Amino acid sequence: MTPEEIITVLDQHRFRGMTEEHFQDAIDAILTDSDAEYLREERLSPRDRIDFLVGETGIEVKINGSPSEIIRQLGRYAASERIATLILASSRIRLIQDIPTTIHGVPVHAIALRGGFL
Repeated sequence: MTPEEIITVLDQHRFRGMTEEHFQDAIDAILTDSDAEYLREERLSPRDRIDFLVGETGIEVKINGSPSEIIRQLGRYAASERIATLILASSRIRLIQDIPTTIHGVPVHAIALRGGFL
């Protein structure tokens, strides 16, 4: 799946959850239903594990934290040779509104998970 296809398929769904794990489980089901080949909780380095790796596209789900913490985390992921594109998915607009469109030359897409909390 291309990054654009991933974004499209995620945008077609409404999400319900209270924790990052709820949202991750929903994305897991969506990727499975889309017949996407992906890895969940994939280790990129001894310190870093991304929520999903779909080919060379990393997907990170966040509902807590500060934008600066998230940008630092995405920067570590972008430094991996296995990552060509990053998607930050969040149900909280404040966490995605100031995310840069590239980090270390890697394109970053910040998307809002439509829906809300349980």
